[in-house]
Amino acid sequence: MNFSSSNEIGRLIVIEGGDGLGKSTQARALKDRLESEGKIVKEYDFPSKSGTPIGRLIGDFLMGKFGDTSPEFLALAFATDRFSQRKHIKDDLEKGAIVVCDRYVLSNIAFQTAKLDDFERGKELENLLIWLEYGEFALPRPDLEIVLTATDAYYQEGSHLLRTDDPKRDYISGAADIHEGSSSLQLKVNSYFRELPEAVNRKKIAIEDEWGIRKSIDKLHGLIWQVLGELSH
Repeated sequence: MNFSSSNEIGRLIVIEGGDGLGKSTQARALKDRLESEGKIVKEYDFPSKSGTPIGRLIGDFLMGKFGDTSPEFLALAFATDRFSQRKHIKDDLEKGAIVVCDRYVLSNIAFQTAKLDDFERGKELENLLIWLEYGEFALPRPDLEIVLTATDAYYQEGSHLLRTDDPKRDYISGAADIHEGSSSLQLKVNSYFRELPEAVNRKKIAIEDEWGIRKSIDKLHGLIWQVLGELSH
């Protein structure tokens, strides 16, 4: 795949979507396959949830230690967490690496606006985060956003809570965090992602087939790989 090389600027690929859709699994699979083709790949997971002071703060919030927090102010913490990695991401891109992110700016918008019933307030928050993260914080914009979506039933039945062991979840000791544990929030987040318009650099992929059966990890990976192939031409 002629996607990037060490002699040119790298590419930023983001995998987005609600919780429990296999984003981390697909990010790792993508990294492994790109590396098998000789690409330099760097992987980031947002929010970091540990390892930095802001990451630990977010991890504590997701464990329910702070109670209700205004979405506007909580969004600033998630944005600051990403800003703390901006230099590393930009350095990786400038060195020609392919950067794969498990969540990025869209997730901040989706999760925080989903907590607001006021449409206008939600749009104001969305505009604020675009201004802050891409404007003031000058985060690089994704070359490709892969958005995973599911049916409402997936969240209503709690299928998103059935996870394999993942070291990235050590902050919560394997349990569901307060975002994952709220089916109503997850339904709104999933709806946000499902209704996003596609674009040249944004493609949506349903994790279930037309009969509502979840696609295999390999099937989803194949679809993501196909999207990358289309982008590289």
